[in-house]
Order: sequence, then structure tokens, then C-alpha cells
Amino acid sequence: MAKIGSWIVKHRDTGEVYCEIFSQHNANFINAHSASHKAVPALEHLSELNKSIKAENSQ
Repeated sequence: MAKIGSWIVKHRDTGEVYCEIFSQHNANFINAHSASHKAVPALEHLSELNKSIKAENSQ
């Protein structure tokens, strides 16, 4: 498994991006204690973003 270098903090309901963080400790803390935000690996976020862009362009 590849090492995760950064996480994207997003609103859980809207998916709106808040910021990028570089601390696994902070990502774990956000995921454990925030009801409104979540931290996802940057690669996961970018993959989801690319899928949505491709879906938009294929319509």
C-alpha cells in the first residue's frame, strides 16, 4: 500500500472542499470527531473528481 502524503478535508454532505492537510494525525482526528467534515486521501479525492468530470463531458 502506498504512503498517503496528504488528505482533502471535505464537507460530509455537500462534498465542498475545505482544505488540504498533510498530517495523518489530523486526518484521523477530523474523521473521528467531526460530524460535518471528513478527511479523504488526496488520491481518492482526485479519482472521484476525474470520474465526475468524465461523466459531465460524456453527456
